Amino acid sequence: AAKSGQQTWDTWQKNQDFKYPPKENYINVKHVFQSLTDFNEYGPKDGDTDAIYTTAKGKTGSLLEVTSLPKSSIEGFEPETDILSTIVPEDTKDFEIEYRYHRKDYDVNYDTVDGNAIPSRRLYYGQKIPTVETPTKNGSVFLGWKPSANLVGVLNSVEKNFNKDEVIKDAKGDPIFDLNAKLKMPAQDITFTAVWKDAPKADYLIQFWTEKTDYDDKYDTLPL
Repeated sequence: AAKSGQQTWDTWQKNQDFKYPPKENYINVKHVFQSLTDFNEYGPKDGDTDAIYTTAKGKTGSLLEVTSLPKSSIEGFEPETDILSTIVPEDTKDFEIEYRYHRKDYDVNYDTVDGNAIPSRRLYYGQKIPTVETPTKNGSVFLGWKPSANLVGVLNSVEKNFNKDEVIKDAKGDPIFDLNAKLKMPAQDITFTAVWKDAPKADYLIQFWTEKTDYDDKYDTLPL
């Protein structure tokens, strides 16, 4: 092939390109979620026994960008980063990428409907919602709390669902005034609204105040 090229004295030269197309490889991506008991630990999503695995395809030696799982699959969590970048190795047999997801936090609000105020709280997804003191309101009887979203709790070691806009009650049907039902924080802000009824009897005070129209404050001996 060189003899068909350029000759300089007794030397022939010809250039030829040898192209090596990169090989495509698959990379395992391990998706792990922040633990509720130790924020430095990452593992399977709440309720799962194994981590979620996906695969990504790229060419050897090229830069591969891996995106997070869809939002519908990571409810209550957010990715540590939007995109992970890596160079695809030639041998991917024992190579995997770990994609981490952080636990999100949400607001818990209490609307006592003119009762005594209860401060709001900020809790992480899946965290147990703390108990509260029973609110009070003059001239009213407290009937319980209605949540603004569906909740999951535990009563007598049994998991129980509590419906949105319905008073939270125990297994006997009695309202749980202090929210002691081991309620799990949902993946959204939530508001507990107090439910009241008018008390059948209420204390009240009637005051009468009168003043004589001919009263002269310069002569304080006059009767009032």
